[in-house]
Amino acid sequence: MLRRHFKQRDAFRETASAQIKQLNAALDLAISAMDEPWRDLENGWERHQQYLVDVGVRPTTGNEGVLRLNIGGVPANVHRSLIAEAEGFKGSVLGALFEQMWDERVPRDADGRIVLDESPACVKHIIHTLLRGGYTTRTKETASLRHFRSAAGPSAAVAAHEEPYLLYISHVLGLSNVIPACPNTKGMVVAGGTTITNPLQLPRWSSLLRSWCPGDPAGLHLLYRASRDGFSTGPFQQCVCGVSETITLIRVKSDDGRPDSVIGGFSDIEIVPQEVGMETGNQRSSSAFLFLLDSPGGAFPTAKKWSIKEGQESCAIHWPETADVCAGPAFGLEDMCVTFSEGAGQSGSSGCTLSTGGEFYDVDEDSPFVGLDGKEVAEIEVFRVDKTARVEHQDVAPVATTPPQNTIFPDKRKQFLHPDRSADEIEAAYALQFGSSLAELLMEEQMALAYAKTELEEAKKRAAATARALAIVYGPGVASSRVEENAVVELSVRGMSVTTLRSTLEACPDSAFSSWLGAADRPVGCGDDGEVNDEGVGRRTSGDCRRKVDCDPSCFSKILDVMRMRKRAAWVTDDQQGALIREAGGGHTIRIPVPESDRACFKNLVHTLFPECENFVMDMIEPWDNVPVAMTSAPCHSILEPMSDKEAETSPPERATSEEPQQTGPVRRPSRRTGNAGQLLMDRLQQLPRRASLRSTASAATTSDSP
Repeated sequence: MLRRHFKQRDAFRETASAQIKQLNAALDLAISAMDEPWRDLENGWERHQQYLVDVGVRPTTGNEGVLRLNIGGVPANVHRSLIAEAEGFKGSVLGALFEQMWDERVPRDADGRIVLDESPACVKHIIHTLLRGGYTTRTKETASLRHFRSAAGPSAAVAAHEEPYLLYISHVLGLSNVIPACPNTKGMVVAGGTTITNPLQLPRWSSLLRSWCPGDPAGLHLLYRASRDGFSTGPFQQCVCGVSETITLIRVKSDDGRPDSVIGGFSDIEIVPQEVGMETGNQRSSSAFLFLLDSPGGAFPTAKKWSIKEGQESCAIHWPETADVCAGPAFGLEDMCVTFSEGAGQSGSSGCTLSTGGEFYDVDEDSPFVGLDGKEVAEIEVFRVDKTARVEHQDVAPVATTPPQNTIFPDKRKQFLHPDRSADEIEAAYALQFGSSLAELLMEEQMALAYAKTELEEAKKRAAATARALAIVYGPGVASSRVEENAVVELSVRGMSVTTLRSTLEACPDSAFSSWLGAADRPVGCGDDGEVNDEGVGRRTSGDCRRKVDCDPSCFSKILDVMRMRKRAAWVTDDQQGALIREAGGGHTIRIPVPESDRACFKNLVHTLFPECENFVMDMIEPWDNVPVAMTSAPCHSILEPMSDKEAETSPPERATSEEPQQTGPVRRPSRRTGNAGQLLMDRLQQLPRRASLRSTASAATTSDSP
């Protein structure tokens, strides 16, 4: 009897041992199944760390520390934790750029500050406003810069002539949704958009057209786009017939590689017959007009409007004959007339030609508008002019960005556990197979693995955003090269410290800057007499000295803004990095306004620095009449010469050059306009270093003469 019980016990134990072996085997299998994902995860982190090194990011896990910047020569200190907390930075190029710690690949000045080669006034305005929380996400009620200024405080304001470049750089840095456009309180909504111009120019153009059109219209609605609907008479007439008030925009190709011209016309009557069989020929209008919005011709191109000549109102619009299969929009017969051609658009060319003149409209004979006669048309757009649904601004479409995710969400664990089973199902299966205690241990490891994978994915997203920001700000080649290609150039422009990059100064290879930089790299330095070459460029005497530029600082800063935009536009290529820059709006440009008081000085400076290639700069300049007169009226000749280290430290506002005799009497200050308190204050502030130097000299003289 006892033997039989022992046999039963042995049978149970054998069964239990067999089950334990099976359980151990299953447990070993479950554990080993997670070994490979752990190894993959470890390899993934190693590859990620190597990627950070390749793109120039020092591996770090925190945002502690102060970010020390040199923004175009102006120092700025920003704490990384503030950037991490600032809502406006999240998802932007600027936020991604400042989130990481960079190695020596990012250009730095002599003090170790990261050089951000952009307009100091615009970038500091953006940073300070976002960190103070003074921005407002734009709506139709809060999108003007005036509201932005009042919300951010007085110190956030920028000069009126700086606002176009502020619009450009905020667009490139991915902050168009929080940094408003120029104060375009009378702009129009353009339903359907436009391909005639880029989003940066649209607010100014819509505001200008609104001021020209009768009745103070509120918006434009796209009716016809030739590249979309067809470069032919049929689609054109089908899209625009029966519409009484229209604006026609025409982009005319340039045959010398310069920017295209943009012209157009407004009509308060139909520009094509409403019905087939209606009377054709000339149609009467007293409100129709032609205009020129943009043209590369001339030193300071100005948008112009030309009304119908007195007594010629009956010839304002020309309706083509029904049999004319090549007729496009025609103002005054051939004052502005587009002629389509059969098979247009099939060979990469529109095939359309433009006729311009001044027979019925009061067009200036010497206007670039007349010179467009016979040119090829690149694009045609016709808009309906709307009188209702008025808005108070025109938004610039924000750059599409993918904000990095900084939070690990629990609902992401499923994709890393099993694609077909939920976490609860996996946990129930473990409990059924191994019991609750072992199931909990296995599930905890599964969750840890899932969270670790999520962290890796988020780190990859942040690194990709950082690399994208690096390419947009410093160029596509920075991630694969070292700092030598983005060498820092320190300048002193009549006492004002300016920091830029060699790549910016070399944006135009035919400029005086290129030959100057070539000479500056030679170790021989200046001659014994400190002579300069024929271009007024001195050689470098020391690797650390600051270059002296004797020209108006305001004019020089605008030239730098143009060269920065030109440089970034050249980065837009067909490869992956170039596509990223194009997506961020780096290929867009905007015209830089120059006040009337500075135009002669500016043109002279451009002629000196860009001999025989002035169009490189002047094609991106426009007049600006509603800004204060510039503080300085000194002659604008450019002399680039080296400064000693001691001179670079003091950088007095005015120094006598080798071409100017030393003054023994009182220093003659530049002329000033009375009543401009801001300019007077800045003028006095510029005198402070000189006064301090004079006091130091006087004190030293008194000490040496005392017994």
